[in-house]
Amino acid sequence: RGCEGPAPGAPGAGRGGARAAVPAGKEGEAPGDETDAEACRADLFIGWVRMGVPGRLRYLVESDALEPAAQEHALLLLCQCAHRSLSLAAAIARTPRLPGCLASLLRHTEGGTLSLALLLSQLIVASRRESAAALLAAGVLPACHAIYLRALPAGGGVSAGVNGGITGGVTGGWTEV
Repeated sequence: RGCEGPAPGAPGAGRGGARAAVPAGKEGEAPGDETDAEACRADLFIGWVRMGVPGRLRYLVESDALEPAAQEHALLLLCQCAHRSLSLAAAIARTPRLPGCLASLLRHTEGGTLSLALLLSQLIVASRRESAAALLAAGVLPACHAIYLRALPAGGGVSAGVNGGITGGVTGGWTEV
């Protein structure tokens, strides 16, 4: 149904993907294993990723089931999770269909949703080479290029400044460096 999770009967299956709490040493559980609830108490974002929250948020954003403000909040949660650590950003990048969803958002949205989609793309690209390759394969680079071209003023462009710095017409213009 769009929310990827473990197969029925697999470890982690059940409501919310949480595993049943089993005392250490029982039913083959290694000491140190923790439930999703315990992981959330230790670090909320790690717990969310283990429970599949990024996939659920991606599904809501992708399905247009949210109002624009709620869509921005969902993207903001993904951005905050990706900003927490490189490994969490890489985990978010591995969310099924997320790269394609980001490319679509970059092509078809404006305002805050567009800004957050750009930010999430930047966080994912910075996390790992494989994550950047996944976004490139999904068409995020051409979508970003189209945003850049739309932002240029009529007749504007990018040129080298006197000292070799970049000047241009994006968001009010860059200044010489």
